[in-house]
Amino acid sequence: MIESWFSSPIYVEDNVDKENIKTYKKHIKKYALQTNFLSNSIQNREGIHTSHELMDLVEDPIFTPLKTHILKHNKIFLSALGYDEKTIAGMKISNMWFNVSHTNTSLLKHLHPGSITSGVYYVKSQPNSGKLVCNDPRPGIQTNMPTRVKGQPPKHLWREIHLDPKEGRILMFPSWLWHCVEPNESNDIRISVSFNFIQNGFQ
Repeated sequence: MIESWFSSPIYVEDNVDKENIKTYKKHIKKYALQTNFLSNSIQNREGIHTSHELMDLVEDPIFTPLKTHILKHNKIFLSALGYDEKTIAGMKISNMWFNVSHTNTSLLKHLHPGSITSGVYYVKSQPNSGKLVCNDPRPGIQTNMPTRVKGQPPKHLWREIHLDPKEGRILMFPSWLWHCVEPNESNDIRISVSFNFIQNGFQ
């Protein structure tokens, strides 16, 4: 008998807060025009405008409806992971930032230290605008790649998962999960809002 253990949960929900997407697009585009939001950090390649570490959307009233939805879905996610109600009630969004990704830009593999859960909400996307790639977090799993039978293996044998960016989609995952974003191969920008959760009392 074979049993599977140590799963890596990923939360996916579509059609979230779609009534406010036009408002979010408008304001993020306005913010992104500020030249100090042009990122060239270790994680981002040139051409990604981001408010990370420069402007926290948690404090922006324009994004209050989105925060309410994010809090709701984080509660659903943590409940499914076995967190008790007191712990879930003590969770808060520690930071929230926008990303405007132009053609040919991508995001290198990284994780979010110090947080409990992390996620992304897609404000604007189109086909080929860059999938979110989540990697198998087990450190030894990439040391060999044995030949397997032809065809798609079952999900529990996958080494990575590619998730489509869709307007109104929210993705959440444990903050220890390694992930990256594929290049935006479309002819338009992709806009997303990323966020982290921590437990109250922790900075």
